Amino acid sequence: MAWLSPILSMKLAAASLLVLAVPQTAGRKLPQGPELICVNDADPAGLGRNEASRNVCSIPVDDVLAEDTGKWEPWAYPPFCVHSNSTDNTQYCVYTSSTFNMNRGISFIVTPETAANIVGSVLNPQPGYEARHYLTDYGMPANQLGYKLAEIPGKGLGLVATRKIKRAEVFQVGLPAIIQDDQVLQEVSHNDRLRLLRRAFRQLPDSNRALSLAKAKTGSLYEKVIRANGFEVMIGGKKHTSLYPEISVSLH
Repeated sequence: MAWLSPILSMKLAAASLLVLAVPQTAGRKLPQGPELICVNDADPAGLGRNEASRNVCSIPVDDVLAEDTGKWEPWAYPPFCVHSNSTDNTQYCVYTSSTFNMNRGISFIVTPETAANIVGSVLNPQPGYEARHYLTDYGMPANQLGYKLAEIPGKGLGLVATRKIKRAEVFQVGLPAIIQDDQVLQEVSHNDRLRLLRRAFRQLPDSNRALSLAKAKTGSLYEKVIRANGFEVMIGGKKHTSLYPEISVSLH
């Protein structure tokens, strides 16, 4: 996987990761100072990117630049940032989109440079529009979906098949609600990590969608959810932990 994996497809006896990477299209005049981040990779998504979208740039925006310029689009809130304990004093910030995935939203805990590279993916409505066909809460009939949400004794909510599901058939597609750079665990103090996680969850349009998931036995509320439900994804060659609420329900 070359870049970002925001779509997780559940198949019978197989899991498939699709990769989406559509860089930001040029628009407003950018302030001087930080370097532009340019995405110029091959289509890692398999979802169709035209040539015009391949060679475009976005600017890394942290809390200071957002305050100075009064601009932090397309994020719903100004970035909330902390400095790491690393020698290069790397910043990690919370970036939230309230419109991603048909207004379900997503929060990232990443560096400003990573955020600059994922703007196009966040703005692309196609994955959320297509995923709705695999989710019960969009009114799709359970027999058509192949599953229904049900209470599993001793385990909480889970998925129960409503028809025969063919091997390798895609029956559920989910998009993430939280993505966190794994380096945060090594480079950021525990108190600052909690501040980042708290902000990331609370800024979601419906935080209960994520907070209602199964929880690990140790840590804060937010840490318990991430530890019990996180999937590994790669962004820019770095490991990140991603939280897929609908997929997590199916695995517990």
